[in-house]
Amino acid sequence: MKTKLAGIALLGTFALAQAQTVTVQNPWVRPTVPGQKGTGGFATLTSKDDAQLVGIRAAVAGVSEVHEMKVDASGTMRMSAIPAIDLPAGKAVELKPGGLHLMLLDLKTALPKDTTIPVVMQFKAKDGKAFEQTVSFAVSPRSPLQAAPSSGAASASAPTGAGAHKH
Repeated sequence: MKTKLAGIALLGTFALAQAQTVTVQNPWVRPTVPGQKGTGGFATLTSKDDAQLVGIRAAVAGVSEVHEMKVDASGTMRMSAIPAIDLPAGKAVELKPGGLHLMLLDLKTALPKDTTIPVVMQFKAKDGKAFEQTVSFAVSPRSPLQAAPSSGAASASAPTGAGAHKH
């Protein structure tokens, strides 16, 4: 009986070791004011095995999307929802202002700075199996790893002013 239980315990350990996970570093969203309907989310994602970020959910938002910003044929920077972000095995993929990012739209409440919000990140493994991870995103005016601007000027990676994040 002892050997059988040890085998079951070992099998359980193996199953846990095979579980797909994505390392999420420095997750943050921009704070909002009452009445603001959207904000961006950012982080660095690293998957041990090939995977894709295929969606997000956040209770604070009516709509949560995976987005990209890129220059179109006319030279205009445009933001749009995309179906997935590829996460090549072992390669860090940065979600950042002006590039790949997350959007929380139709916000149900303001997101004051120095708080956190849970975001469910939805992934698909190379074999097609779906998995989710809940990540606490810091509400911060800029990435916690970015240094504060020394001259009082706005950070180059964090656009400011009205209309900085338009569709």
